[in-house]
Amino acid sequence: MTVEVRTVEAGELNQYADGIREVYARAFAAPPWDEDPAGADRYAERLARDALRPGFTAAVATAGGTVTGFATAWITPEVFPADRSYGQVAEALGPRRTRGWLCGALEVNELAVAPEAHGTGLGAALLHAVTGPVPDGRCWLL
Repeated sequence: MTVEVRTVEAGELNQYADGIREVYARAFAAPPWDEDPAGADRYAERLARDALRPGFTAAVATAGGTVTGFATAWITPEVFPADRSYGQVAEALGPRRTRGWLCGALEVNELAVAPEAHGTGLGAALLHAVTGPVPDGRCWLL
């Protein structure tokens, strides 16, 4: 079956929401993440908010109309966030490097591939789809 990877606009995500949630649930149920099904529900809610971020971009992989993987990214704000793991990153890099290296760069937030598609190069294709148009070549993964 042919897999199609395409970049999608924030407004198009809704049509893929159930498939993205399913891939997330299956991809992150195994170790080392061990997420329960409620984690996928929380991610689906967070994705709707994330899609509103400046510079948001997403890529979705489908095969026969079924979502087999996805990636999301956005531009890291000039005021570096402090929630999630950002504080640890800022502490490790220090203020000058955090500002110079990460603020204004494309931040890859999520990348997930359905277990049956592991080892096919789909993750690399999704990563390329969201990072390909990076204006100055700076991108990073939280």
